[in-house]
Amino acid sequence: MESSKTDEIRNPSSAENAGEPRHVPAEHHVRTERGLQPPGVVAILQHRHVEDVCPQCRQAWEALSTDDRRRLLAALADLPPAASEPPLGPPVAAHLPALSPDVAEEERRVERQRRIRKQAMLDLWRLRRLPPERREERILRANKRFRTRALAELLLEASRDAVRTDPAEAESLASLVPVVLRETPGALDRPWARALALRGHAHQANAIRVSGDLPEAERRFRALRARAAALPPLDPATAAELASLEASLRLGQRRHAEAEELLDRALLLFRHAGDEVGVGKVGVKRGMLLRAEGRLAAAVDELRDAMLRLDPLEHSQLHLSAVNSALGCLCDLERFTEAERFLADRLDDYEASESPYAGAFVRAHQGRIALGMGRHAEAVEQLAASRDGFLELGRTYDAALATLDLACAHLAAGDRAALRRLAASLIPAFRSRAVSRETLAALGLVARAISEDRFTAAAAAELRRRLHAARPHGG
Repeated sequence: MESSKTDEIRNPSSAENAGEPRHVPAEHHVRTERGLQPPGVVAILQHRHVEDVCPQCRQAWEALSTDDRRRLLAALADLPPAASEPPLGPPVAAHLPALSPDVAEEERRVERQRRIRKQAMLDLWRLRRLPPERREERILRANKRFRTRALAELLLEASRDAVRTDPAEAESLASLVPVVLRETPGALDRPWARALALRGHAHQANAIRVSGDLPEAERRFRALRARAAALPPLDPATAAELASLEASLRLGQRRHAEAEELLDRALLLFRHAGDEVGVGKVGVKRGMLLRAEGRLAAAVDELRDAMLRLDPLEHSQLHLSAVNSALGCLCDLERFTEAERFLADRLDDYEASESPYAGAFVRAHQGRIALGMGRHAEAVEQLAASRDGFLELGRTYDAALATLDLACAHLAAGDRAALRRLAASLIPAFRSRAVSRETLAALGLVARAISEDRFTAAAAAELRRRLHAARPHGG
């Protein structure tokens, strides 16, 4: 009997071979307590035990991406000892092969997945070199290539990264996710693959929304809901992501009540999944919804809370969207001193951002703050530079807002001549660009009010509200 027990301690996989769950032998706890092995050994073994005994936990683990699983296992392995414990000897890797063959096998599997991901990155690069219309054909013609979960996940990541600057490319990449999964043998029989395919359809619909085709985006999301209803219940994180993306469509359609309902659902699901980043992303959208409804103070609070959950480097675009919206709300509330301090605290985020629009946004905020604090010459300089920067980058909506603020700066400075020159060039400067009818109409009202000497700060505030209501669908 004693010999059998010793064998189980030395080789925990023997229980698995007998069809039983892999338990964590007491020896590991004793060795950890004495400082003879890192806490990560027990952590990984306990993780494996939970996988064995709980089907729901196992399904949730398998639903994660291979890269996420690799990072999580690495984090478990790096668990530090308590401060009172003596320094540990060899690292986790030195303990696992001898004490736990099943964990050693997991490490080898993770290494295999790393090689698969490297190949998938090369496959993604090759696909993106092709014209969008030839990519699906290239996948279908291949015998073994382009058929991995890693490639499907990379396509989704690339689509998400491209959607703001190139929605057509984002749509193309997302559309390939279901194609790759269909061609991967046995994939669509697995819950993770069905969830990943639905996410691909959702991001494709979202890219169509950003491009401005709201009717087609509506049709895609309706089809997506039908697909999801025909499948077993989704894991909370995937269901939350689908609800959050559809909420963006409702925001673009000005269907605020439906957007709020979807965002509330996404928030609950992300919290249930323990996804703090997802909670932060929903918070940014809730802040934008509150701003659109005129609840500015509540929007500032929501956006600030969201910023705490989003790493400014890893999620730089979304983080800066939250910063920009919060600064806009503070200026709309005329809390200019607070806005100035807030912007000063966030300048490093703008400088670290790879967004080509970051500099123009900083100047726009600096101009509005200077205007609110009576520094008219500074306001004129910053707002003119911001408008020119946005026009050069094709951000006509933001250029229109900067132009309206520039008109207010000329008005506050009493420079009627500069105000009239601005009015005369207003429509010609924007008509030749891709400007929405609502934005062009609002700018026409500005030019008319200036020419008739009816332009006032109150009129400018009302026109700003009109322009904000005309925000583009991807904004």
